[in-house]
Amino acid sequence: MVADIISAMVKEPRFSEAIKEKIGTAVDTAEMENHLEALQTKLRKTFGVKSRLERQIDELDIDDPYYDKKLLDLQRRYDEQYGKIEEIEIQILNVQEQINSIRQEKISGDSIYQLLLVFDKVYNSASESEQKEFMKAFIEKIELFPQKREDGCWIKNIVFNFPVPVGGTEMKELPLEYITTLECVVLMSRVEK
Repeated sequence: MVADIISAMVKEPRFSEAIKEKIGTAVDTAEMENHLEALQTKLRKTFGVKSRLERQIDELDIDDPYYDKKLLDLQRRYDEQYGKIEEIEIQILNVQEQINSIRQEKISGDSIYQLLLVFDKVYNSASESEQKEFMKAFIEKIELFPQKREDGCWIKNIVFNFPVPVGGTEMKELPLEYITTLECVVLMSRVEK
């Protein structure tokens, strides 16, 4: 019954047009990429500070009466740079993972939308276990009526894993409680005068 409902949704021309619009749309990661670029710049500067401190340590005059104190101060600052470098590198990895996750989610969404466009062909030719897996990827939960209704429908509500276009709007939930569906088949033929 769920497959029939989804099949009817997919056959609607507005549904396939809306799905086609969703496929391939760019994801906005510009803000995160700017943050990543800023972190990489900060990392380069920190490496520059570390290099300058190395040169200063190398250029210390051993005959300077404050040599030991200066060496300790420079060494302390030099050691701090390693902590800063590690912290920045961790932040860079986190931002890169977030960007990759967003892009991967978009790719997964695109593949599900592609499958929806050919739902009838794919679903009917799949094995029962493949059909169940497809439904799990597509549907979050299904609410049923306690008893079968007069119209023969058991399904009260379908909650999708992502927004789907229905009747010109996007929704995650498709309440079937008050919706009655009517199917009509018409045979049209041309009559010659």
